Amino acid sequence: MDYLKKAVGMMLKSVSSMTKGEMKMKKMIIGLVAIMMLVAGNVFAAATEVVTLSVTPETAASILATADTYNFGTVNLAISTNSYVAIVLSNDGDCGVTVQAEISSDFTGWDAQAADPSAAGTDVYSLYVGTAAAEVALEGFNALCNLETLSNKINVCNASDGKGGGTMLVTDTYNVWFQLDMPLNTSNSAAKSCNVTFTATAAN
Repeated sequence: MDYLKKAVGMMLKSVSSMTKGEMKMKKMIIGLVAIMMLVAGNVFAAATEVVTLSVTPETAASILATADTYNFGTVNLAISTNSYVAIVLSNDGDCGVTVQAEISSDFTGWDAQAADPSAAGTDVYSLYVGTAAAEVALEGFNALCNLETLSNKINVCNASDGKGGGTMLVTDTYNVWFQLDMPLNTSNSAAKSCNVTFTATAAN
């Protein structure tokens, strides 16, 4: 680049001693030199390259319950009862999860419903599930904690206000509590059991 500039400078200094033909030739040479300078400048122009990095996280959603049974004991018809020992759920996977609960099998011979069965109902019951640090008082469950009918999934939420959305970060734990509303009448007084299934899904 420097030698091109010097050459142009020398040409300009001798303009007065040139003929018209020489002047014309000189202008052409200067034009060519200018083009060469532009090309030389482009050769050294800065360039950028973008490198894209990708990763796919391996996520294993998992929860663990400290106990898989709870017995309400002998309970009169047409009343409600609540659990006094928590089932502790732990996120023992390697990712955040959303936890849902559902009645996966009804109490034998009974059907789950959202409405209070003590008002009028034979062989129907209502079940609530919610989280709280300490035991939830009877009738202390928010309506959003009602499991309603068989196989109806709900996000496991705070018992008192229905908030929380079931989200558990890695190593988080829930104290889970239940309330059972008994039927007004039953056609069979034999001992019964139901299953509640908790499902953890990897949070996106």
